[in-house]
Amino acid sequence: MMINLWPVEGVHFVAVDEDVIILDVEADQYSCLLQATSWMTLTEGGAIIVADDQSASELRGAGLATSERPAQVRLRPTEPRREWTPATGGHPLRILKASIDLLAATLAFRGKHFSDLIQPVGAVPWRTNSSQEHVLTTVLRSYRSALPWIPFERECLQRAFQLRRILMREGIATDWVFGVRTWPFGAHCWLQIGDEIIGDSLARVSQYSPIMVV
Repeated sequence: MMINLWPVEGVHFVAVDEDVIILDVEADQYSCLLQATSWMTLTEGGAIIVADDQSASELRGAGLATSERPAQVRLRPTEPRREWTPATGGHPLRILKASIDLLAATLAFRGKHFSDLIQPVGAVPWRTNSSQEHVLTTVLRSYRSALPWIPFERECLQRAFQLRRILMREGIATDWVFGVRTWPFGAHCWLQIGDEIIGDSLARVSQYSPIMVV
């Protein structure tokens, strides 16, 4: 008999070839179940289907899955097909503003737990589609020009946090997508608006299977 389970709050699953990768947000940890697709099926609706009670008990006992269906369906990322990566440059005052915004975002990033970083920043999007394109170009050009001057700017998590925060303050909401790959294992995150990647490259993110979107 097939048994339906669902990931517990803060835990995310994705199948990569024969393996299943698990992200535990609260623990800020990835783990891998080798060849788990032989006994586990992950559905488009978010369910975890296993074929026996022992497998179900082990997933529940590890605090990874529950028999209770969640009240809300989790977001699923749109498959990326385009990228938005304008050249550097822009007005000096815009670059100065981007530098100040980046420094503020860097201070907001430092010392925060992963689960706190991915929370909504609180602004309400107000840009129309017609004005969004111009603002995106302006912000990204200034942002990329300012990045080399910002201390402690290193990994994709920090860059995505910074850019997400800046764009939200400009009235533009983005999806923050987290992806994984295996053999060798790697994790990456990026921003999207619909099927368009913001501030990253399609070639890079296509190497990763999305595991979470916030």
